[in-house]
Amino acid sequence: MRTQLITSFAIAAMGVAPAALPAGEPINRYWVGGLVDSWDDPGNWSDTDGGSGGIGVPGEGHSAFLTNDSPASSRIILFNDPGNVGQLEVVRLRGTGSGPTGGIDLFLNDGNLNTVELIVLENVEIEHSAGRLRTSDATLSRASATDAGGRYRLSGEGLLDVTFCAANADLEPWSFTQDGGESFFVTLSISSFGVTQYEVVQLNSGEMTAENIFLDFGAAMEMNGGMLTMDQVVLNSSSGFSTTFVQNGGAIVGEMLRVGSSLEKAGSDSAAFNGGSASIDEIRVQSGMPGLPKRLQVNGGALDLLTLSLATDAALDLTSGSVNAQQVSFSPDSQASVTGGTFTVNATAIVDGAFDLTGGVADIDTLERRGDFTIGPNAQLILRNPGELDVLTMTGGRIHGGFTGFPLDPYLLADLAISRDLIYSGGAITANICFDGFETSFIDLDTNLIIEGDMCIMEGETIGDSTHELTARTWNIESTYDMNGGDINASLNQMTIASTGELLGPGSINSSIHSDGLIDIVGNDFNDPLTVTGSLNCEPTATLLFSITQALAVTHAPPIECTGTADLDGILRVSVAGNYRPRTGDRLTVLTAAEVRGTFDVVAFDLSGEETYDVKAIYTDATVELEIVDPICFGDANGDNAVNFTDLEILLEAWGTSVPIGTQGDVSCNGIVDFTDLNILLDNWGAVCP
Repeated sequence: MRTQLITSFAIAAMGVAPAALPAGEPINRYWVGGLVDSWDDPGNWSDTDGGSGGIGVPGEGHSAFLTNDSPASSRIILFNDPGNVGQLEVVRLRGTGSGPTGGIDLFLNDGNLNTVELIVLENVEIEHSAGRLRTSDATLSRASATDAGGRYRLSGEGLLDVTFCAANADLEPWSFTQDGGESFFVTLSISSFGVTQYEVVQLNSGEMTAENIFLDFGAAMEMNGGMLTMDQVVLNSSSGFSTTFVQNGGAIVGEMLRVGSSLEKAGSDSAAFNGGSASIDEIRVQSGMPGLPKRLQVNGGALDLLTLSLATDAALDLTSGSVNAQQVSFSPDSQASVTGGTFTVNATAIVDGAFDLTGGVADIDTLERRGDFTIGPNAQLILRNPGELDVLTMTGGRIHGGFTGFPLDPYLLADLAISRDLIYSGGAITANICFDGFETSFIDLDTNLIIEGDMCIMEGETIGDSTHELTARTWNIESTYDMNGGDINASLNQMTIASTGELLGPGSINSSIHSDGLIDIVGNDFNDPLTVTGSLNCEPTATLLFSITQALAVTHAPPIECTGTADLDGILRVSVAGNYRPRTGDRLTVLTAAEVRGTFDVVAFDLSGEETYDVKAIYTDATVELEIVDPICFGDANGDNAVNFTDLEILLEAWGTSVPIGTQGDVSCNGIVDFTDLNILLDNWGAVCP
């Protein structure tokens, strides 16, 4: 009878059942030898338990029972070379207690032992240093409160060939130890169920080959040397017991390491690589529980993979050594931590969880999805191709695109898209940065930040930092950037606002601006101007928003102050809020520049026709002012407060010419009679103004 509980997890996973004894009357042989005796001595065997010896050595179809019922003495059995005795049905060994006495020690020194089933019960040790043991079903029994378990040590030139082996915990570490020789398993099931000693299987030298290795109920397998070739190793924390696989040395070649199972989330299963080398097709760290993750640890050695995946609440810790993978996939709520060593992804890294890079190097070909990255001092994030993440928190280290090979300019530029926030307090960013999230993004600076590449705002709204300077080579704004009163610089003196872009002041810009989009001078702050250290070029599609408000009898209308030339075109939009009550003839400064060239095509007043006043742009060589005027009859070219054919004739007579502002059909007041004036006239055709 089997005394070991074989877990349903292991049986289901291997897809086979343990071998059964054939039907019919068994032929049993019982050990009756002395304290130290030889297996191949016919006198040491009886056909009854405790009977007389001399029945002969167990042979084909026999079952051999080796028992020590005396707790006061041990039995040492030497298996040297009994000849070709055929295949036995059962070999069962049982001692008494947890001695040094009361046990059975079987020494396999030579020859072949072939049995369908090997049962190693309490207080038994097998020392296998030469020869071959072949069995379909082997059990190393677990220890109990009163008895030691079964133990097996393979060394020297020994050869162990097992279809199914259940290795269970003893009172002392390592129920199965391999210090040499060769072992072959179709399935090796390792468990410490009911025993607080979790260290069950140890490989120190020699070669171990296994199709399936299952660790269950808190068991541990340790590898310090030798060679392990496997199809799969599975760690399963049944009933919350945490299983462990540790490599400290040697070499592993395999197809799959699975840390945890999809059926059991409790227990913090872990695989730790501390030395040696491992080449595994796939490592899959299954879902754990919040605060109790399944974990892959790399503290030394070299780990080469095709794929690495972390499920929800799974973790990777890399402190030294290297992880080299073709592809990785980290699920939401997973946690990767690199504090040293090298983490390399040669193809695609899909990161949706947290990635803490506080030391060492992460060298990634293509970074996808929306992970939260933290980069600390002495760490390097290398992005060989464009990468994307959700939140970047940077306290030190460097982001770059690789190495140039030139000492004076050693780093290539990376390309990095951020969908949400940039939080910065130190480090170097040798990269082009692009904000492309659909939610509002924030830039939070504890110190000035110099981005060595370009900055672009592609999607959503990005709110800048109000306390420190942000510098990039160039700026390209295709969505909304709120300066939030801060300072931004373009080291190549180039800022472009696309037709879809919006720049919200106030703040200070150390760059020339080329705008096809919107410049909102004040944004959400009506107190400070927008300062441009450079030139301003507004294209026909551009809009400049000038806002006026009044609070506590104080008028707030901050201008845009430009140190270079202002080339104007497009729309000047005027917005009024609050209790602004101007008088006709009042003037407000919209823009100052070293030189003003051109005019706005249209001055669009948001409250035109609703208030008792209108506005008119006044241009000088260095300013644009806004004058408060009586209500304007738009499209009325001759001042008779009606828009009709007379106005159309005046406009057509001056078509395509430059005229004094507001005369000869220039109803847009930009000094040119063109389609802008014609459209205004036609939009108001037939109007009669009060």
